[in-house]
Amino acid sequence: MSLAAAATSPDRTERDAYWIALLAVVAWRPLVEYWRISRSPTGHGSVGFGYSGGTLPLALWIAGPPLVLFVLWLATRTRVDARTNG
Repeated sequence: MSLAAAATSPDRTERDAYWIALLAVVAWRPLVEYWRISRSPTGHGSVGFGYSGGTLPLALWIAGPPLVLFVLWLATRTRVDARTNG
């Protein structure tokens, strides 16, 4: 792999960092609420989760940012003409 290709392609650590950051941003508020409810002074509480939207909005929230980054990467990478390279 050339140095230019290595500089433009995301490595595993960057991808892992993206997914960890996405999970932290998405899960932060529900986890804080769960912690608060589970430690209530009365000693009891309940936690539930419901999603009334379709699967497309959820899929776009999860898969959209990596797809946008990939399209930006494709649009901004340097192209080598195969006819001039032999």
